[in-house]
This record gives sequence, structure tokens and C-alpha cells, in this order.
Amino acid sequence: MTDVTVESEIRDPVIVDPAAFALALIGAPLLVTVLTCWALIPIFALVLGGPIYLLVGTPLLWRALRSGKTSGWALAELAFFANMAVAPIVAVLSLFDEPDAALIVGMVYFIFGSIFAPLWAAAFAWLYAGPKPSIYTQT
Repeated sequence: MTDVTVESEIRDPVIVDPAAFALALIGAPLLVTVLTCWALIPIFALVLGGPIYLLVGTPLLWRALRSGKTSGWALAELAFFANMAVAPIVAVLSLFDEPDAALIVGMVYFIFGSIFAPLWAAAFAWLYAGPKPSIYTQT
């Protein structure tokens, strides 16, 4: 009889450049808004979704980078599923402010968040991985 052992792979966390993280975090929604401002909807998305993006996206993106996920697709997928979790919470919280419009508010955040959250996360990945000097490696 053979014994099956599973070794868990313990990876060291990746060091995240805080300056590049902050610039990419703020720059990603602004870049998407500037590139798509002709549609006028991204401007409203920036105003409505920006605070939630910063509140929810900051720890999620930081954790994703620490675990080694830096591709635009991986971060866009993370943002899409985070939006799916946050939109119902926004709808429930809007019950306290405007009970009659809570469903509409939740749907607006869900629909537009499903578009802009992945776009912002992919832009974040592109800006974060852009050319920058690494202050954490020796040459």
C-alpha cells in the first residue's frame, strides 16, 4: 500500500510597491473615464462607483498583488465577482435612505459595476505593471 502525501506549497508574499499601487489605484478609474468620457456614463460611474472602488478594491487588489496575481484578466475577474457581492449590499443599505428606490439603486450598481469594475481593475493591472524602477531589488 502506498501513502499519498500532499505537500502544501507555501509561497512567500510578493512585495507590493506602495507608490505604484497608490498611483495605479487612483489612476485606473481616471484613465478609463478619460478614454471613454465621450459616452458620458463613465463620468457618472466614476462619481457613483469611485468610493466603493476605493473602499472595497483597495484591500482586494492589495491582497491579490501580495498573492502574485498581476494579470489584467485575474484582477478583472476578481473585480467582477467583488461587484456581484457588493451590489446587493448597496441595495440593502439604500433601503435606509430611499426604500422605494432600493431595487433600482442595486440594479444600477450591479449593471454599471459589472462593466466598470473589471475595466478599472484591468487598467489598474496595466498601470501597476508598467515600466517603473524597482526599489526592492538590487542590480
